[in-house]
Amino acid sequence: MAEVPVIDVSALFAAGAAPELDGRIARALEIEAGFVVVGSPLAEGLNARMEALKAVFDLPKTERLQFAIQKRQVENKNLYRGYTPPPERSHFAYNETFDVGPEPPLAAPDLPSKRAFEEANVWPAERVLPGWRSAALDYVDGCRALSGALLQAVARGMGLDQDAFGAFTRGRNYTLRLLHYPEVPKGFELMEADGSKPQTAPEGQRAIAREHIDTGVMSVLWQDHQGGLQMCGRDGVWRDVPVVAGAVSVHCGDLLAPIAGDSLAATPHRVIGGLAERFSAGFFLEPDWLTEVRPPSGADLKTYAAHLTDEFPDRFLAQT
Repeated sequence: MAEVPVIDVSALFAAGAAPELDGRIARALEIEAGFVVVGSPLAEGLNARMEALKAVFDLPKTERLQFAIQKRQVENKNLYRGYTPPPERSHFAYNETFDVGPEPPLAAPDLPSKRAFEEANVWPAERVLPGWRSAALDYVDGCRALSGALLQAVARGMGLDQDAFGAFTRGRNYTLRLLHYPEVPKGFELMEADGSKPQTAPEGQRAIAREHIDTGVMSVLWQDHQGGLQMCGRDGVWRDVPVVAGAVSVHCGDLLAPIAGDSLAATPHRVIGGLAERFSAGFFLEPDWLTEVRPPSGADLKTYAAHLTDEFPDRFLAQT
């Protein structure tokens, strides 16, 4: 299997220009669709921080369900942020998640999904998980700084409008998604949205999160020692994303292509595993809800909230 590039980005956070590094970063995203980042400010104490954040999944089930989204716990009010239990039947991934968004919430346009986009985060009580909220927000700050620096490097490396790229980093919107993959139970099958079985994994392996791309600008992904993350380059070849101490991987979201003249494309990725417990975290840099974006289809400009609602029409609506 082809290798994923590993790039030391420490020069981005030092004084002075680094045009060679800018070019390497731009080429990695343009040709390979992603790369592994080492040497970033996130690296120090990264694994320890992730162990602390993983503790939310160690809470008793009754406590986790207090934060569950309304679709999975109808008496709860949160539609978007908070806890989602593992699926009870065939689904696109077998995991449980905890989502955090901008703090405080952002104003959204007048759409049926407005309530979900403007809802506050739900947090474990300090007495239950001391320091958990602060650890999550500190990690968000580190991911924002890293993704902002990388976007500017891409713009410089490709000779593109830095202001257009910078517009995505001046807002406050993001999603931090913590993901816990328990051992997959017998009989569970991954299914595509249309109900069909997903693309088969390589022989002897099992997909536990089907092939997909991320909606947004840039994704910063961390995975524990189990690994399992794979990404597909522009050449159509799947690559294992290696586990490197203190490292994260970076992938293009679907909103980068329109501002990069289609030189960049959203990164297809999937997760292989299922035989052992796995933990990972995704930081997804997003435009603010009111920011106008051009969807990948090339359609007319629309607010990011409208774009996301069109992509997932039933995800952000109240059940009661």
